[in-house]
Amino acid sequence: MLLIVMAVYALILLILAGYLLSHRHRPFLSVNVPSPELAGNMTLTAILLIVCAVVAVVGGFIASKTLALVAITVSAVFVGIFGLSLVRAIN
Repeated sequence: MLLIVMAVYALILLILAGYLLSHRHRPFLSVNVPSPELAGNMTLTAILLIVCAVVAVVGGFIASKTLALVAITVSAVFVGIFGLSLVRAIN
C-alpha cells in the first residue's frame, strides 16, 4: 500500500517539476517571461522535487514510513520556499 501511495506522490512531484522546467522561458502564472532569478528558482525547485520523487519511490519500495515521511516533508518545505520566493519575484 505504501508503495502505491508513494508512487502516486512521486508522479505528482515529477509533473510539478516538469511544469516548472518547461515554463522557465515561457509565461508562468501572471508573469509573461520569468526573470533570470525566477527561472533559476524554478530550475532549482524542479531538481529538488525530482530528488524528492526518487526518495519517495525508494521509501515506498523498502516500505520505510520514516523515509516516506521525510520525502513528503522535505518536498513540502521546498515547494513552500518556492512559493515564498514567488511573492518577491512577481512584485
